[in-house]
Amino acid sequence: MINVDWKDRFDKDIDFFVDERLPSADYDVGVIYRIFPIREEGMVPQEVLDYVGKKIAKCGKELNQDFFAYVWGKLGKEGKYLSVVLFSELAKKDEKFYQEIVTPYLKKAHGEILDMMIKKIVAPALRKDVGKGLDTILMLVQKEETSINKSLLSVLGSDFKKRPEFIETAFSKLSMLISEGGDETGKFFIDLLKKIAKIDEKIFSDIFCELSRTKDGHVIEVLSKAIFVKTDAVEAEVESWGTSGNAKIKKSFVRAKKK
Repeated sequence: MINVDWKDRFDKDIDFFVDERLPSADYDVGVIYRIFPIREEGMVPQEVLDYVGKKIAKCGKELNQDFFAYVWGKLGKEGKYLSVVLFSELAKKDEKFYQEIVTPYLKKAHGEILDMMIKKIVAPALRKDVGKGLDTILMLVQKEETSINKSLLSVLGSDFKKRPEFIETAFSKLSMLISEGGDETGKFFIDLLKKIAKIDEKIFSDIFCELSRTKDGHVIEVLSKAIFVKTDAVEAEVESWGTSGNAKIKKSFVRAKKK
């Protein structure tokens, strides 16, 4: 869509913006892309924002917190999309940038923009640095939002298939949320266990049994809805629920036996 003439025009305008406007704290980067005559659902095409964002990202340290706040907060949906492009490019080169700049925006993002951030920023971070990626996922799961969890499940499911050895590491960190979370978190873990069962039944069985041994009523309730593989070990754990004096665990036992 962007021909050579438009790329030349954008390149010149970007150079002027970086050399003249940015040092003067004139952060309205929209003057570069708004001249493009085509709109898609009222927005400048994403291809244009991708091009402009990737070029500006090369400025690196010249882009400060005030610049990001302006682009995110003052330039509407186009600005938020452009921010994601900038964050994605800069986070690849600087680990501190992810923690100090990107994480606060992940906390306040929602809807389509957050989904984009998860795919373009969180997923690559998870592949590069498991600990950093999991910390972000922990924070996002606590938002208790179906749409967010759907994106996170997609990212984790894809990674689990490529790296089955990563499953137990990830689950050991994420599982702490089961007993603390609400209904959305419970559903998230049921769906996550389903993905694990499809990838490796042995790993599923090990995780299921380890969680069952906590004898936490809320955890057992989630497990009773997540019996996707029936190994001898899984069935033995389910049977142990029937001898519990905890009413919630007894109820989970009855539910599980009906499956």
